[in-house]
Amino acid sequence: MQPLHSHQGRDGTHSTWYVTPSYRWPDRALIKIARPILVAALMVCMCSCATTSTGLKDSLVHDALSIGMAQLESTNYPGLVLLFRPTNNVVNYGYADETLTVFIEGDGAPWENNGLSPPADPTPQKPIGLELAIQETKIEIKANTQSPRTPGRAIAYLSRPCQFVKRRPCRPDLWTGGRYGDRAMQLITEALVSLMQTTNTRRLYIVGYSGGGVVAKLLEKHLDGLECIVTLAAPLDLGAWTSRLRISPLQITKSQASTQKSTPEVISSHYIGDHDKLVRLSDLGGYAVPSPHNSVISLPGVSHNQGWLQHWSNIRSSSCLTTREIKFKRGPHDNHK
Repeated sequence: MQPLHSHQGRDGTHSTWYVTPSYRWPDRALIKIARPILVAALMVCMCSCATTSTGLKDSLVHDALSIGMAQLESTNYPGLVLLFRPTNNVVNYGYADETLTVFIEGDGAPWENNGLSPPADPTPQKPIGLELAIQETKIEIKANTQSPRTPGRAIAYLSRPCQFVKRRPCRPDLWTGGRYGDRAMQLITEALVSLMQTTNTRRLYIVGYSGGGVVAKLLEKHLDGLECIVTLAAPLDLGAWTSRLRISPLQITKSQASTQKSTPEVISSHYIGDHDKLVRLSDLGGYAVPSPHNSVISLPGVSHNQGWLQHWSNIRSSSCLTTREIKFKRGPHDNHK
């Protein structure tokens, strides 16, 4: 594998990023790249995904690569990172993307021994976040084909730390009690900033499934350029959620906001399945109250791990992923952009 870039994190550690041999950037892109490619990834776990065929996760990674997503690897970060860059941006816009939409995976494999023991491998057996990232990439590819001169959107998938990893050692606290702690959130923040630098974007949208949605809201006040958050089955009030399920409290980053309110600059869309027994509307806490910048939608027939892919078309069309520009283009908080 050919190294793309060497990056030093805030803690002084170095990581070198590679693109795997299974993917080759377009020749036009190689000519027009104006800066080194820099990519990072993120981490963490909530132990609630359903079991399914062990081959599904490998099949989904293959599907992602086959439609044009690049698999990026790091010498320092243990996890799966996939990135799609629209070809029309390479040709018409000097390899700068209009927006970057990042899908953050859920917490992964369920706990074992009736919930008493954490899994040795946190890789989700049914990676719903990856399924949605593939679906959105297909939609973007179709849009690029129909409108080749319209700026496209870069799409990325970030597994949680230690998911999809077979050889590299991992700290269990990154997918157990410390999955929302300071170290975890630092790694995630650096990963998202790096992806924005890689794609030359200033506008970041995040789609977080389950615990990935919790991660997105924890980062709301700490990421420049973050404009849209979509959460799916995410227990945003972790205290209420762990209390209701009678499980141990989770470590929370010290920089977490003390109030559960969205910032005006970020539009949030929260979706809950009405058949979801693991995450209920009450687990959203203060985010369950709708406001001009915070919408809450219950989806019929959707459980915690079933129905999200089937409802994705309606979710994307009703969420800030596609409505933010229409509703807030001339809003008071967009004047500086």
